[in-house]
Amino acid sequence: MVLKVIFLFVCTIKITLFTQFFTIYDEFFGLNHPDGYKNYDYTKNEKNSATFGYRRNPGMRIHAARDLYYEIDEPIYAIANGVVKRIKAFYWDTWVIEIEHEHQHVKGHNIMVRYGEVNKNGVLVKVGDKVVRGQEIAKIGLLKKNGRFIKQPGSDKRGMLHIEIYTGEESGSLFGRSSVKYSDMSYATSSNYSSGRSFKRRKDLIDPLPLLKKMLISSKKEGLIE
Repeated sequence: MVLKVIFLFVCTIKITLFTQFFTIYDEFFGLNHPDGYKNYDYTKNEKNSATFGYRRNPGMRIHAARDLYYEIDEPIYAIANGVVKRIKAFYWDTWVIEIEHEHQHVKGHNIMVRYGEVNKNGVLVKVGDKVVRGQEIAKIGLLKKNGRFIKQPGSDKRGMLHIEIYTGEESGSLFGRSSVKYSDMSYATSSNYSSGRSFKRRKDLIDPLPLLKKMLISSKKEGLIE
């Protein structure tokens, strides 16, 4: 399997997936996500740790993203035009880039996208930069703890693109919102909810899957899957 992260898709013979929404077939650039990797198919419904809504421990957290497994240092591309709003340290020696993209999931509000688990030395943009659809913004990172890489999935040495999407209706930090209760969420739900468990994210969080599926359709339409 050859994976090529472009926030394009890549899978088997080279899927370079571009994205689009609704009837504007050239609005979004694709994203290199394979339909699933081993037992980590991100398209499933709360069935594994790569899926949205899956329970995470410790901390009583519910997974707020879809995780797309790739090779280390595969390029990540902007899915649409937008502006870089924040770049910061993320999990275990990786970084996250937050971009406000020119797409409205809810009328009057641009979506906010978090591109997580990127190589801290492979970030190619800075806060305030304007990005265009298909522009390379970073590279896939490798989780490391105490100097040793985290095997994922299973015994593999592989990275991922952790992608979160927000409607943009709310303001303030997207991350570390421990005070936001499950009942406060505007859209996000999970069958893994139990007392005290929450997404710990801003309340306008949405499941990225519907948009990811449209990106795949766009990539096929644009002839980006060979």
